[in-house]
Amino acid sequence: MDQSDLDRILAQLDDKSSWLHLGALAGQSQLLRQFTERVQELGSVHESRTQSSAIILTRTGRSEQVDNALVSALGFSDTLRINLHSGSNVYNHCELFGMGLRPGIFEAPDSAIVIRGVECLNTEAVDRLYQQAQIWLAQRLKHLLLIGEPTETTEQVTTAFTDAAQTVSLELPDLAKRTEDLPFVFHFAAALNHGGLDQFSVEAVRELMRHPWTGGLAQVENMIRGMYVKVRKFDADSRFTDEDVRIRIADAAPRQARHTEQGQLHDSIALWREVQDTCDDVDRLTTSLASFPFFAAGAAATTQSPLGMHWPELDFLRLVSWAYATFIEKAEPNLRCVQKLFGGQQMSPDKVLAIRDSIVRLRTFLQHSLQYSSDHDQETIQYASQWFQNAVGRSRPDLEDYEDCIRALLLQIHELLNDLLKFLRRVNEDEFQEMTLVQWKRRRETSWPRCQYEAIVGTAIKHLGRSDLKTSVVCDSMLSEMRERLKATTEDDDRERILLSLTEERITDRYPKQLPVTGTDLLELGVHKGPEVGEMLSKLRECHKQNAAIGRDELLSRARQMLAVQSTAVQ
Repeated sequence: MDQSDLDRILAQLDDKSSWLHLGALAGQSQLLRQFTERVQELGSVHESRTQSSAIILTRTGRSEQVDNALVSALGFSDTLRINLHSGSNVYNHCELFGMGLRPGIFEAPDSAIVIRGVECLNTEAVDRLYQQAQIWLAQRLKHLLLIGEPTETTEQVTTAFTDAAQTVSLELPDLAKRTEDLPFVFHFAAALNHGGLDQFSVEAVRELMRHPWTGGLAQVENMIRGMYVKVRKFDADSRFTDEDVRIRIADAAPRQARHTEQGQLHDSIALWREVQDTCDDVDRLTTSLASFPFFAAGAAATTQSPLGMHWPELDFLRLVSWAYATFIEKAEPNLRCVQKLFGGQQMSPDKVLAIRDSIVRLRTFLQHSLQYSSDHDQETIQYASQWFQNAVGRSRPDLEDYEDCIRALLLQIHELLNDLLKFLRRVNEDEFQEMTLVQWKRRRETSWPRCQYEAIVGTAIKHLGRSDLKTSVVCDSMLSEMRERLKATTEDDDRERILLSLTEERITDRYPKQLPVTGTDLLELGVHKGPEVGEMLSKLRECHKQNAAIGRDELLSRARQMLAVQSTAVQ
């Protein structure tokens, strides 16, 4: 491509009658024209409403722009849209995966249902989808559009629907097969960032043309968006250069390589589904062995999927919070106990400890206000920076990196759960199983989860009538001491009573209730200004400390008695 070729393309872009521009379906190749003609033909059938239909579309990459263009071209106006990538609709992952799609979705009043990401469905979900869709299409004059990437699951969906009447399969031609459409696709992606192809030099366009766009329009969108975010030229007359493109491609290469290496199995949604299933397996096996679940039911954690906010950075933050609630709160004390029992099964706890530490440090880094002047905070910042470096190749992730951060953390969590399953299965097969379980239960009795300590602190605060205190703050200050005291107890001790007594004593000492009498009150009673005021306040404070129920009137009465005694002594 030379400058004259680019000028000709720019002229074509101005004359929209010379090329296809159905939203993201932009270009002039014969393949694209044939595809769009077929889509528009199906759209006219839909508009006539003479028969129901199911359309299965395969396309490379997850581009919402492409999917929206197809829905528009088909004439689907009143649609119920379900995104299996994120579960952001009413039908979340718990309903979509494992159990399959709920039959109720087909009772929607919309004229068409659009389901994106069918590659995320499992076998049971595919079967259920097919069965319900057949009933729905037979009874109602509506249409179904299924969109997925070219995977085995999407092929399974296509096979299931092939035998059904009025089922059409479509495949959007890959960009690699229609390279003459690339300049138009680049222009469309630039327009999404309020730009255009005219902001790229001919050398930059030539460099973009050479790149293998195996990820479809989604990959182009990410690449062009990165150009505007990272190397945007603030001078209106300047253009992106070939060097800008090479830098951006090199910057995105590690991310693309990780996607290729990890493959479909390591898609974040598939991984999340595996994590959920493995958590259930750990719970079931623990209950079978030890008669109690691994994850404490009393801890504050949510079973709702942390993914699906349409904003990967927020999804990552939610995933870290979920991991902390699950493995630091719900898994205590069992996780701490089994780590110390790993050696008996010829297993090292180092990996589990490292992943647990990652969860704690990432949560602190993301949710706390850290101070660079603090050595502890500096250590947390350095740890998090190294984690991001290992996960995405840089210590400060960009917006486009957070999907990889999600995958990296899910892989670590999955690894942790697999180690726990491995330990539990070895215990189950061990001839000395009973000995291991006895040790586990003994450790468990003296290693409570935080929620139990918080319950005791809450009871102590209630007993003392200290509604002005916050349970979590008091628990933070006393947690280490309470844990040490618990370890010192025996089986015959009433552990809750001992810890409650300790907590009430510490609250009384460390958080004295504000004295309802002031120095001004004492001066008004006739106490001489000076040291006598402080001395009398100290005596009243001691009285109030011994009995917090004493009110202002009673304290003032005692102050008058003290003053009378002092006056008598002076006389």
